[in-house]
Amino acid sequence: VTTSGTVVHNYGAAGTYSVVCIGTVDGITLDFPAESLTALPADITERGPGKLIGTAWLRGQSSLATVSAADAPDLSLVTDGANAFQDCTALTTAPNFSVWPLLPGTDRTEMFRNCNQFNGAVYPNLLTGATSISGVFQDCALFDNGSVSMAPIALGAGCDYSSAFEGASTFNQFPPTAAAPGPDMSRVFAFASSFNRNLGTGFVTSAVTTMEAMFAGAGAFDNGGSDDMGTWDVTSVTTINDMFQFAASFSRRIFGSGAGFWDPAAMTACVGSFLGCSAFNNGGFSMQGSVLPVGADLSSMFNGCTALTVLPPSCLGVANATGTF
Repeated sequence: VTTSGTVVHNYGAAGTYSVVCIGTVDGITLDFPAESLTALPADITERGPGKLIGTAWLRGQSSLATVSAADAPDLSLVTDGANAFQDCTALTTAPNFSVWPLLPGTDRTEMFRNCNQFNGAVYPNLLTGATSISGVFQDCALFDNGSVSMAPIALGAGCDYSSAFEGASTFNQFPPTAAAPGPDMSRVFAFASSFNRNLGTGFVTSAVTTMEAMFAGAGAFDNGGSDDMGTWDVTSVTTINDMFQFAASFSRRIFGSGAGFWDPAAMTACVGSFLGCSAFNNGGFSMQGSVLPVGADLSSMFNGCTALTVLPPSCLGVANATGTF
């Protein structure tokens, strides 16, 4: 092929074929929706000198089960990793991610989203320095990072965590962290139904403003059985709507007086934050020492907390208390 444009080849019969590109290949991307192709790759066995281009290099390759190539890719034409493997619904692993060079750019938005068979180990070279991991493993139902901790991965300043592990129902590793995260931690572990790690230490929250639905539906989450989560700096957080909604195992202490308890002085949006948390009793500690701000919306805040026996947080002036308990 010496000209650009659409190239069509008829193999004559259905089957599995090895496709080899010979000659000078400046770059390649397979960012096509699955329905636009009649034949899809099942494996990439060798890369050679061809360079991946731009972003979303393999999006929609629904037959791609693995990337077994042992050689490291040339990433010099790559701009970032956003949507790179999104909707590769047959992908199970890519065993040689460890040999990849540091991925250029900082956007990893929805990089593996809906790779619902994937459970490969994602190494620091793919995520280090990322300023967005929004939806990076969203709906990756089998993903547990190959049973390898993600703690060594240092994300970039201002990183957007939103929906990073939403729907990753097998995931139970310590997540990557940022020394100075961005403001959005909404839905990070929503419906991550196996997740139960201690996020009390090493998980920075000082710049976060919204934790909406952060653990909603995370049925196993109890902060790894530790009360360390009470040490989070939440002084900038305004929104915890649905934060622990139906997180039925959560029982840790977070509200109270003094060190080791949250200061919720900016939390005006608390709608349904513990709705259906049937085990929640703030670790047996009174919540009266925490003071919510004037105008806080507490509707359905503790509704369905059937184990709750301690006093709730104080409030300087409630805007809405419909169905709080």
